[in-house]
Amino acid sequence: MQTLGASSGQVNPDSLYAAVAVRDGGDLFLVISIRRRASGDVYVNFPRDHDPTWKPHTSVHASGQRHQKSFNHKFDVKHRQKPDASFGGTENVVTIGVASDEPRKINKPCQASDFQDVIEIPLLDVRAERYLTYISVDMAEPDQQPPLFPGARILRQEVFMDSVPWVFVTVYETPGFRKETQGGAENRYLKWTFWAAGAASVIGLIFILVTLSSPNSSVFRSRCLPRPDFSRGISQPRFNTQCDRVPHGFGGLVFVLRSWPSS
Repeated sequence: MQTLGASSGQVNPDSLYAAVAVRDGGDLFLVISIRRRASGDVYVNFPRDHDPTWKPHTSVHASGQRHQKSFNHKFDVKHRQKPDASFGGTENVVTIGVASDEPRKINKPCQASDFQDVIEIPLLDVRAERYLTYISVDMAEPDQQPPLFPGARILRQEVFMDSVPWVFVTVYETPGFRKETQGGAENRYLKWTFWAAGAASVIGLIFILVTLSSPNSSVFRSRCLPRPDFSRGISQPRFNTQCDRVPHGFGGLVFVLRSWPSS
């Protein structure tokens, strides 16, 4: 975890302007930008320059109002704590998922010189699945750590202490089919869980079919049923009444299918 604050000389105490970007070879693609105005407003912007009318973003205002905005339409409006010195505890501003193919598809180059700080993520650290890699922006009072997804593995975290509340930017990975690079070991816990569940389902299905096919099963009852006789062909079937232990329910369906001529 890296901390940045006014005392380090890296951040203007009156504003914050940072970015999260993915490094794909020689290219650096912007994923989100985080800005804190001198007024206390906090903005998280999602670059979508291909449509200049879109401008999606999340904002927390000095009044305590927060909302999402897209195509100039405000939604999910809430009123929470004011982002000032009275702020207590932690609050999530926004959490988004990111997959490895998305930064290049969005295709917004990141110019590091435009920001006070750039949190750079190697493409190999971003999972292909939608979604196992997340970026979380949180506000917290000093010395408080915002909660994350249970079992999350932090890939990168920076704390901006230019003002209160502090702003946490965390890139993390949730549990999944991850191949660990250390020691060459593979963590396949969830994979084996899914395999075990599938095997149990197959075994259960086989058990039901065997039970239904057994003459001693309760699905067989002594009943007098018209037994189909196709000696004259399918177009002129006859039915001979015969009392026998015959199946009912699913077993009855199997019985009829077995009795039907193949040609």
